[in-house]
Amino acid sequence: MPMPDQLTDATPGDADAIQGGLTDAEKRANVIAHAFAGDEAHFERFCRIVRDAIPPGTSVVLRGSAVLPAPRSTPTGPVRATST
Repeated sequence: MPMPDQLTDATPGDADAIQGGLTDAEKRANVIAHAFAGDEAHFERFCRIVRDAIPPGTSVVLRGSAVLPAPRSTPTGPVRATST
């Protein structure tokens, strides 16, 4: 693992830049291997669906549980968002 002074902020598209001990290419390979069972085409479809669904100019997309405090409960059970 690189020393802290060897870590850099990766420039988008710079697959050789090291950030957090991994290059962008290594991070991408890990995501494909672990979240998409090694299926690069499935990963590409997922990325295309996300890109097509978010408004232009959006910089960050977070899952709801990433920004909410610890799960809340009511007397009848956990609070869950529902779509209507």
